[in-house]
Amino acid sequence: MNAISCSLVLGVFVVGLTACGGGGGGGASTPISPVHSASEVVLYSFGSTTQSFVDGSFPNGDLIQASDGNFYGTTSQGGANNHGTVFKLTPQGIETVLWSFGSMGDGSGPYGSLIADAQGNLYGMTAGGGAYYSGTIFKIDSQGVESVLWSFGSMGDGSGPYGSLIADAQGNLYGMTYYGGVYGAGTVFKLTLGSTVSESVLWSFGGTGDGQNPQGSLMTDAQGNLYGMTVLGGANNAGTIFKLTLGNTVSESVLWSFGGSGDGKYPYGNLIADAQGNLYGMTSAGGANTTGTIFKFDKLGVESVLWSFNLGGTGDAEFPNGSLLLHSDGNLYGMTNGGGAFGIYGSVFKLTLGNNVSESVLWSFGGTGDGKKPNGSLILGSDGNLYGMTNEGGANGVGAVVRIKP
Repeated sequence: MNAISCSLVLGVFVVGLTACGGGGGGGASTPISPVHSASEVVLYSFGSTTQSFVDGSFPNGDLIQASDGNFYGTTSQGGANNHGTVFKLTPQGIETVLWSFGSMGDGSGPYGSLIADAQGNLYGMTAGGGAYYSGTIFKIDSQGVESVLWSFGSMGDGSGPYGSLIADAQGNLYGMTYYGGVYGAGTVFKLTLGSTVSESVLWSFGGTGDGQNPQGSLMTDAQGNLYGMTVLGGANNAGTIFKLTLGNTVSESVLWSFGGSGDGKYPYGNLIADAQGNLYGMTSAGGANTTGTIFKFDKLGVESVLWSFNLGGTGDAEFPNGSLLLHSDGNLYGMTNGGGAFGIYGSVFKLTLGNNVSESVLWSFGGTGDGKKPNGSLILGSDGNLYGMTNEGGANGVGAVVRIKP
């Protein structure tokens, strides 16, 4: 396998300040460490409503931190039309709704994350709405004006994107849809920007032995090949890792089928890579305790389960729905939707790589006023702290932005 860039977005586009560091090997697992070995602050609670302001609710994706130092993200519901929002949040916790989805012809229900270009424009996707009610690709310019660049759902097109976009050095956008395509099991697409916007379906999932229904986002290597995961399909119908080779002829290869004995199942997030070209990710189920895994897929094509969640029993993390952060300290960080000291509200964890892989729960969500049940991932802020969003909880019960200091 070619060496893979740790950045999910190339060219002038940036995702945020997610760090990349050296990876490590597998080995014997050790018990989890005590919970709350980090400090947490709820930076913002979604769901505030006044006569002149209707906030977003239930965020699912990741934050980005743009070059202006502010955080940007989306909520899947809430806003003026209750179809989701794009918001801006200062490091001090002051929030502004930049856009409320759901007007005529607009998208609705964004579940992924944003990307930003050098001019301060934001790009993202919605899972619903648009001309065919099957989702959109949208742009919000630096003045806060939103435009629908593409409406999914025409004949043979993809529909229902739940992940995020990436960009190449030429400014073309790439992403995946959960449904649609030739077999109805999702697509990989390319959006070409310019005076005329055009979209092309690069791959339709669902052929014999192929993956089905991708939910996360793509990543790329130095040669321009695309990598990602599907939630279903493959040899065991428990999801796949795939590679898409671009060129005059686009070809796809299934690199791994999840679901074998002791293996993870149903990956919802993205892949990340270390400097050696090894891939890391999580599955939402499977593993030794059927509550999800952290896995490594090395550059020789060998997959290994680094951690099966709930290995330490009560209090451990369970059921991750997001992606990993590879920190400059060489450790992996992430969030889970379940588990933790409160049982069902999720956690922030750290996986220490090396000869002996160990996991520690840094924070358990679910205390009074705290966030609950995160579906996304962590980013590393410019201040060295970790930031993420929870889908529920907070002061109003509909989600929060949290800051974690390990």
